[in-house]
Amino acid sequence: MCARHDVPLVVHQNSGSTGQGPTAYIPELEELLGRSPDLDIVWAHGGVNEEHVISPTAMLDRLLGDHRRLHIDISWATTEVVSAHDHVAHDWLDLVAAHPDRFLWGSDSVGSFDDIPGIAHRIAAFLDQLPAPARDAVAAGNARWLFFERG
Repeated sequence: MCARHDVPLVVHQNSGSTGQGPTAYIPELEELLGRSPDLDIVWAHGGVNEEHVISPTAMLDRLLGDHRRLHIDISWATTEVVSAHDHVAHDWLDLVAAHPDRFLWGSDSVGSFDDIPGIAHRIAAFLDQLPAPARDAVAAGNARWLFFERG
């Protein structure tokens, strides 16, 4: 239905789980991507979760290269991976700079929103280190295009 109406699908699935490993569910995601080549899929927090806070940049780079309509939402646990305590992960900067049209920021916050100022600070620290066109795309342009300006 989403592909038929040109509406992106947000997939909220971790890349793995305790006991199964940090990438156990990647085959399921790739199956969906293979079955739906004309559907834009936004992967919430890039599959990173609090149990497996890994920096899966090589895996994400491969997935983005293989699936032209996959987009990565940087939110929740991924925000901690890309920019924590004023330390920006350079592997993530390189990944986002290589695919600037495929990333967007999200919140994925529930319950308490007391952490929003700290999250915003970490996001700004990350965005400030990207080239201006990539920064603008990731900060707002990609989400605006995916969800509001598609033709």
